[in-house]
Amino acid sequence: MTSILLAATVLMSGNPAQDADRPVQLIEGIKLRDEAGKDSGLILLLQPRLETPKKAPKYPDWEFEWLTAGYVPRDKPSPGRHLRFQTFSQVRRPKDDPATRATQMLLRLWSYNDKKLGLDHSEAFNNKIVDVYLAYGGPAGGEQLFGEDTVFDPRSGRTSTLKVNTIYVYQITTFTNPVEMAREVAHEYGHAVLPPIGPFKKPEDWANGFLGEMLYMRWLRDDLAADKLKPDDAMGATVMGLTGYLQKNVDPLVLRVAEYGPDFVALKQDGPAAMNAYLGLALYAEQILPSKAFSRSLALTASMKPLDYATSVVEAAEEQANWTVRVPLELRGKRIWIPVGEGKLESGKALARRGDWVYIEAGKTPIKIRNARLDGS
Repeated sequence: MTSILLAATVLMSGNPAQDADRPVQLIEGIKLRDEAGKDSGLILLLQPRLETPKKAPKYPDWEFEWLTAGYVPRDKPSPGRHLRFQTFSQVRRPKDDPATRATQMLLRLWSYNDKKLGLDHSEAFNNKIVDVYLAYGGPAGGEQLFGEDTVFDPRSGRTSTLKVNTIYVYQITTFTNPVEMAREVAHEYGHAVLPPIGPFKKPEDWANGFLGEMLYMRWLRDDLAADKLKPDDAMGATVMGLTGYLQKNVDPLVLRVAEYGPDFVALKQDGPAAMNAYLGLALYAEQILPSKAFSRSLALTASMKPLDYATSVVEAAEEQANWTVRVPLELRGKRIWIPVGEGKLESGKALARRGDWVYIEAGKTPIKIRNARLDGS
């Protein structure tokens, strides 16, 4: 992470997307580096105090005087960067500023979506921008909402209505535990960008918040452990703190699917057991499938029903001509269920079969699956 000064804009409207062609002054920026120390293309701009405070769509009486903007690299060969995050806050701290940290973490999560899942923000909402509001008031916690916002353009003197994708984090003065801060940001961002599965009666209507929370926290922990990221990329959370979260909330869900296979009975329901069955299956699929196949499993789900996701996992595996099961360290030497569908085991021996899934011992020999229909043999 490197501090720099960049040509940027004075934000009269509170919307950098509208003012992107008006480079009129220098303001402070932070350029994020990748694991090799090179420019990642991710950058934060810390705006000076807004001349006109931004008002929150849900709470029009709340005013936000500070803006941190998050930019991502534009697709080659076009130069430049795209705006993806606007973090509005009611305070700017000289040290450990929550808006700076939240925007930095969100940029890292966007990068995970881009590289691991092939996802970007929806075009349906304000040029793919996610608006984040860090507020003093409200109930402790956060929420994500799709809605509308009114924006004034001082150049034309006109007011327009935008469809917006918003995240609210409330009671920001109590937002101090690094792991809880990372969890909250990851959870609400999951609601904002990942495909929805549900609705469920409990604990929430849609599972994409918990899925984002659990996926992103694991990816952050792994990259922190590999020294690819720093705690500032995860709201100050450490490897130990994130590992504790994963051991309590994620590992049991994954181990259950590995040992027993998908819970098709629970997946037909709409309570906590159904959500846990879906989350465990998705998190397990991310662990064992090639990265491309996991992202396909999310895209292939034709409906929002959790049971349909189980079908998508098998379909994504069947799309791979040849693939090797990625066995996590904690599952090596154990017997696990894997989705094969029409595929055939090239190595290892099936101990049992249940529909499109086979039960196999994950030993030292790699587990390879071949789909003869695709590889031409």
